[in-house]
Amino acid sequence: MKLSLFGKKDSSKQISSDAHEAKKTCGICFDTKTDSDIFNIRSTILKRRKCNHLFCVDCICKYVEVQINDNAYKVLCPSPNCFVKYKPKHLKHILPKQLIVKWEFLASELSKPSEPKTYCPYANCSVLLGKENDIGREFNSSSRCPSCHRQFCAKCKVPWHAGMNCQKFQQFKRNDKNDLDKKFLVLAKEQQWKRCPNCFMYVKKSAGCSLMKCRCGCKFCYKCGKKRSFTSAHTCK
Repeated sequence: MKLSLFGKKDSSKQISSDAHEAKKTCGICFDTKTDSDIFNIRSTILKRRKCNHLFCVDCICKYVEVQINDNAYKVLCPSPNCFVKYKPKHLKHILPKQLIVKWEFLASELSKPSEPKTYCPYANCSVLLGKENDIGREFNSSSRCPSCHRQFCAKCKVPWHAGMNCQKFQQFKRNDKNDLDKKFLVLAKEQQWKRCPNCFMYVKKSAGCSLMKCRCGCKFCYKCGKKRSFTSAHTCK
């Protein structure tokens, strides 16, 4: 009888302990998680930070992965109106090593906006390949993107021009440039595309507010084209 009573008592304690441990809610999926499944940035940085938002490990890893794959090296807390910046060192214990390496590389390269950079010429990849002056040294004329593995010309910075060398391609490009530029500008005007005020690449807004973030890291207003930040108020004139 005593063993039975003690067994019941121990069992109730275990149930109570488990219930108490599983009270934290992920701010992304809103599922209830145990402490071991929750990421809290305050546990990895100084306590004086004002961010105390909780996310499950699965959700925060997927969120950061999407940000990094979009070449956004400045990763903010996903909670609305929270502007605490995550850094690789904060999540290195839960993120894959390959993603941490890519994040650190982006942080190193994209934090220098004054240096021209080259991206994969394929629109559905566009991964950062490196500094413009380094591309010729790192890649041969005919090369493959290390991310999408498709062939491109490092010298011309375009998808591989099969059947012609770079000299012939450049001549063809010059002859056709004016006509292509005119058609592109007409299309950009019709579609109301805007140019980033930092790198001057065209940007298309598909949904959401007018605050845009270009892949170069520049934030600007889609309506007036002026640079702005997430924190400052902005009224178009």
